[in-house]
Amino acid sequence: MSGGAPGRIDIEESAPGAPSTEFRDAHARLRDALRLLMIRCAVDQEKRWLRDSEASFQGLKRSLDSVQYLYEAED
Repeated sequence: MSGGAPGRIDIEESAPGAPSTEFRDAHARLRDALRLLMIRCAVDQEKRWLRDSEASFQGLKRSLDSVQYLYEAED
């Protein structure tokens, strides 16, 4: 490992025993696929959060409607 980020191996083309072009290309494709997977997971999590929030909002709205109905019934 060189002076890059912790846990990251810098690939230098000029270094003896440097990885082949196929390896670098495969590494880049894998990195891009992982990035897309992380984005998809974040989007799915956000969708779940929005669905849960919508359900909570609807529950609160029903409670408010019930309280308003009871309040109006007292008049």
